[in-house]
Amino acid sequence: MGESLFTNVSITDLPIASFDEYRRKGKFLDLIIETEDKEELKAHRVVLWSQFPAIESTLPDETKAKVKWNRFHSSIVNTMLDYAYTGKIRISLANASHLYLLAHNLGCSKVISWCSDVLKESLSSQNLEQVWSIANVTSNKDLIITCIPLIATKFEKIRDSYRFLAYTEPLNLERVINDPRCGEITEDDKVRILALWANTALSVTDKEERNHEIKQLLAKIDIEQLSREYLIELVTGESNVEVPKEFRTILLGLWKKINPLSEGCLTSPRNVPSFSERLLIYALDEGSEYGVLMTVPEMQTVRATRYCIPYRPDTAIVILKGDIYIIGGKDNDKKSVAKVQKINSHNGRVSKVAPLGQSRFGASAVAYENSIKITPMLKPRFCPAAIFFEDSVYVTKGANDSVEALSLGSSQWTLISECPTMNSSPYSMAILDGNLLLASDSGIIYEMKAFRATSESNELEYEWFQVCELPHICNVTLLVTK
Repeated sequence: MGESLFTNVSITDLPIASFDEYRRKGKFLDLIIETEDKEELKAHRVVLWSQFPAIESTLPDETKAKVKWNRFHSSIVNTMLDYAYTGKIRISLANASHLYLLAHNLGCSKVISWCSDVLKESLSSQNLEQVWSIANVTSNKDLIITCIPLIATKFEKIRDSYRFLAYTEPLNLERVINDPRCGEITEDDKVRILALWANTALSVTDKEERNHEIKQLLAKIDIEQLSREYLIELVTGESNVEVPKEFRTILLGLWKKINPLSEGCLTSPRNVPSFSERLLIYALDEGSEYGVLMTVPEMQTVRATRYCIPYRPDTAIVILKGDIYIIGGKDNDKKSVAKVQKINSHNGRVSKVAPLGQSRFGASAVAYENSIKITPMLKPRFCPAAIFFEDSVYVTKGANDSVEALSLGSSQWTLISECPTMNSSPYSMAILDGNLLLASDSGIIYEMKAFRATSESNELEYEWFQVCELPHICNVTLLVTK
């Protein structure tokens, strides 16, 4: 859309128009306006007051006074000054949004209306979020209604946008998520969007207002249609969306109103006995030859998340205070490295930390305050996987398919299983909610069960039962975070 010239005829008929000549000659100017780019523009207070009565209280009384319009560039301020003196203004897509906001501050309804017309006619996916934000900030219902059909076509892409949510007023958020043109939005999706919205407040005051509005917005959600699995994620902090405490409290309260036995409803089935621990997988993606960090919905009632992260063979991996550390290993040239990387287990973000004192590969690491010496294993092992479980150290990997355990009480190693029922070699172990898990290098996860061979025998035998199989990954490392 090209530039358009708009004219307010009533201004040209007023004697005030003659002040434009005085401005060009620099006569009788009694106001300095400082702009965003530090330009100082001069004007007559009487002209600004006559055209923008809403700013009367902000105009200083003293001669040669100065005001700051430092949210706006000098080009925008000059355009508005020209309008004040001549009644004419050139509006294009390039300046419409800035002129609109300045006109709103000045209370100039004519320019607001003209800018709105330009923005509506030129609305596109490129400027949608900008137009939506100024429409919400200025409560322009006409602009808001114009934006919603385009939002509906782009909703999947913009509903997680920080800018879109940060500037959306509660009434307009409700309009959008309940608009049938936005497609089928589940109650889970609505709650997720509300949680994101609650977290995008631009100020402390805005946050307090949103916390107040959240109760009313959540009350309009059909809680009966909210999946129990997603509710569990939200109230236990397992969701990949940061959920404010107030939000969780309100949501859980609404759930309990319609579920008198909700405390029991929120206890998990056998494969989710606790919400305090979360099982993650660090593995090599066979298709991309890249590393992945992912949840295991097959074993826990959590939303499937998957992050691409660097992968190196023969690394040591340890969890400390909720962060995952990838230590040493080999690079693409199969050379040992000293690199150490820290991975945020909640968002997959990778950061560097201080390297090792020397390059290492095929080592193991454990988060423990003190060191202890133990007797040698039954089998020599390379890059073993070890874990402490029920007063014993369990070790596997690096020696065919065997698993052995060291009782710290007796200081003796015991062969737990020589050849578990597996189609590939053991690769890692983890303890999840009191159960010992073992992952094979091909992505099958097993759980160990102990039983007595006969009723007369006191000796325990062990068997690995398959829990699930994760396709298209290998070199699986099990990780459990609190």
